[in-house]
Amino acid sequence: MPPAAFLFVDESGNSGVNYLDAAQPFYVSAGFLIQASRVPEMRRAIQAFLRPGEVELKAERILRRPAGQRRAVDIIKAVGKAGAVPLFIVMDKWFSVAGKLVDVFLDPEHNPGAAWLPTSAVKRRTGLVELLSDVLSESALRDFAACYHTPDVTGFQNTVEHVAQELLNASLWMLAHTFLAATTDLPNLVEQETYDRDGTHAQWASLNVPALGHLLRRADVLMDSKGTYSVVHDETSQFRPVIEHAVAAMRRPGTPAPDLFLEDGLRHRQLLRNLECLTFVRSNDEVCLQAADLLAGSIARVARNASGGDPLTEEMAALGALTVPALLVAGDGGPDFAGMYAREETMARVIARVIEGRRGR
Repeated sequence: MPPAAFLFVDESGNSGVNYLDAAQPFYVSAGFLIQASRVPEMRRAIQAFLRPGEVELKAERILRRPAGQRRAVDIIKAVGKAGAVPLFIVMDKWFSVAGKLVDVFLDPEHNPGAAWLPTSAVKRRTGLVELLSDVLSESALRDFAACYHTPDVTGFQNTVEHVAQELLNASLWMLAHTFLAATTDLPNLVEQETYDRDGTHAQWASLNVPALGHLLRRADVLMDSKGTYSVVHDETSQFRPVIEHAVAAMRRPGTPAPDLFLEDGLRHRQLLRNLECLTFVRSNDEVCLQAADLLAGSIARVARNASGGDPLTEEMAALGALTVPALLVAGDGGPDFAGMYAREETMARVIARVIEGRRGR
């Protein structure tokens, strides 16, 4: 049977394993989920915004100026009226570096000293990521990010010692000693963290795969009892092999495997039971992907501007109002359309700036 729906996906802020690209502090995976029967309507809605001689709607070009940002608002609204539902994942790259520190060095399976911190303890582990992002210096995070680009025993040893020393200086003795316990078997740890399938470590270690995984889990839950869906992803020669491998590992049509409800209240689907297939298409051949690009680019720009110190412009506040409110209902037991992986302070600032921007209009 043909799929009941399509999810058109693109990303913004891609810097690979370079987590600390100052120009792109957030990575966004975003897309539109729409009933298969309404895809032609969605295409017509987008095509109506193409100007004479304009080959493709590109977020990088359109979002540079206020007039283009207003145009993006109109396009996203038109796509919504055509029946498409926006889904998105935002990942703060600095926060993700601290998260990687916890994932790599505080995994009880490879660090006997971390037995008090099981991987199922989501709240505690997230709290530690918050703590590390507050306590550790920029140099400690940068050193780890550089080392993780090409893992080796010396780099991991230096990282652990650097982190442990800063934690000791902050009187966080137990946490410091837990990190040091990770040095008992560094060669094995390096092997576990080297995703070198045909020289693709940088791709596996990037945020692209986990962000897409979080996005697909949300789409899969939304499609329960509605039928199957197919994912159409913007063509990417760099990441296509690892994305195909990861999605194939997650896809289990019709599986009865139960969802997990994590400590933070979020529903976690381990295996994708409703996904029909994944295809890659060039964006200039599919206008629905161009809309996904605009969505991802708009969210990344709003997150970057709102997390700074200046108020949002009218145009950026309008863009944020179309999407950011979805973060307010994440984990409340209802439909989950979005997720943001960042410090609570950062998430609160982004949401507050968008609300303030709209109130001031």
